[in-house]
Amino acid sequence: MTVKITEVEGNLYRQYPMQCQAQPVYIEVNLAACTMTADYNAEIGNGVPAEVWNKHTIWFYLPSPCIAGHGINKIMAEITPKVAELLDSYRSVYNGNNYVGVYDEDLASEIERRVEDLAANTAHPIHVMDAGDWFEGSTVEFVEDIRSGKRTLDDIRVVVESEDETPNYDELILTGKDAYIEELTELVQNDS
Repeated sequence: MTVKITEVEGNLYRQYPMQCQAQPVYIEVNLAACTMTADYNAEIGNGVPAEVWNKHTIWFYLPSPCIAGHGINKIMAEITPKVAELLDSYRSVYNGNNYVGVYDEDLASEIERRVEDLAANTAHPIHVMDAGDWFEGSTVEFVEDIRSGKRTLDDIRVVVESEDETPNYDELILTGKDAYIEELTELVQNDS
């Protein structure tokens, strides 16, 4: 069976405000549609949609949400032959309440172990850092530039907001950007 893969663009790291950890990331195999992609679980508390609950779709969780998109794409490419076998074993049956997916559970477990192994050994990690820590050495320069009129606070905001979007830092995610801008604003106002 042919597997249609939708590759990941960028990174899937998401951490919601007031949450102490990032959302889990998974590779999704939709058995009914013969597709594979990756995403993060948008549900706080790790709820799953009905198609996952009823086994028409399988989520293979990655051990860390800090894997670059291109690393996830390599994992998907590596497991594609086994996923094709899994698709061949899939059928939808009525269990008295719902139509549920039935497939080779041993093969699914083998794929899950392979995903975990590849993620641990070959995937490209991304680095998550607080903007205040990342720009720590530049804070004084930023404040002096604003005071001297060389740059405005909006100019600095653009630098901070776009820092982890440049090709040089495709494996970096900055958190706390708004808090850092607020800190800069207070420093400038206190020194005025």
